[in-house]
Amino acid sequence: MSDESLPPEPPRLAGEGGKAGELIRSAEDEFREKLDESGAFRSIERTRRRRVMLTWGVACAGAVAAVIGLARGALPLGPGPGEITLTAEPLPPPSALPIPAEPVKEEPAARLVEPPRPSPLAVRSTEAEPRDEAGCEKLARAGDSERALDCFRTLARGSGLGAEVASFKAARLSADVLHDAPRALRMLDEHTARFPAGAMRGEARWLRVQTLERAGRFDDALSESEALLAAPEGRALSSDLHWLRARIYDDVRHDCHRAASELVALVGEAGARGDEAEMRRASCLERLGRKSDALAAYEKYLERADARRAEEARAKVEALRP
Repeated sequence: MSDESLPPEPPRLAGEGGKAGELIRSAEDEFREKLDESGAFRSIERTRRRRVMLTWGVACAGAVAAVIGLARGALPLGPGPGEITLTAEPLPPPSALPIPAEPVKEEPAARLVEPPRPSPLAVRSTEAEPRDEAGCEKLARAGDSERALDCFRTLARGSGLGAEVASFKAARLSADVLHDAPRALRMLDEHTARFPAGAMRGEARWLRVQTLERAGRFDDALSESEALLAAPEGRALSSDLHWLRARIYDDVRHDCHRAASELVALVGEAGARGDEAEMRRASCLERLGRKSDALAAYEKYLERADARRAEEARAKVEALRP
């Protein structure tokens, strides 16, 4: 190597004769006394290796970045024929990237569930059912007819007079209040089969005649009523039976002859039914052409203290008199 290729010597800090020169020489002497050549060599070697490793690390990092850029299309390559050059935006530093927030678990909204409303049947089932006739009657008076009916039928499963009375009241409730003639007739059949000679026998037979009439079974009603009139228990029911039979003959069968015969038993009876029975009988006799009998019937009617159709009866008397 020539002297021309060597770098120029650095300028001296101070002259040899000055105070600075003395300090430098003193320090140099002290340094030489303590200098360890092998240690200095190792220190220089370590420094050189660190620089080499650092240089290789930077080169490798650049190569990796280039490969990643090529994979992502970030490095601009020379466009081929018919190709479009895509220039990717530079990636932001990691510190600038947004940190994805953890997904928030949404709690399900509380459902407003309306509490179930208890049904009337469920409420009724929690109530204590009556166990005697007074409790059944209380239900009937309160208008709870179906429960009263079930109550009476439960009591009717027993024995003795109480069961017989409960059986009859169940049938009467079904006929008179619930207006269920077929069911009432079935109950009456059961009652007759269980208590053929019971204390309620007459009342049960009379209820059967009434229920047959309401059901439109007029032939059966006339037949049953005639049999009851001939029985001892029918004597107390004579007026009721004749009135029912007279209405069937007059209103349904249009048989004034039979109707007038039935109405004789009600002549002189007080009240609205007696008043209506006497006017019906006089009208039937008039329609039958029996003028003298009709005139006598109208005059008999005018003798009533509570004659409600007195003006009509007087007009009939004036028209029928010879």
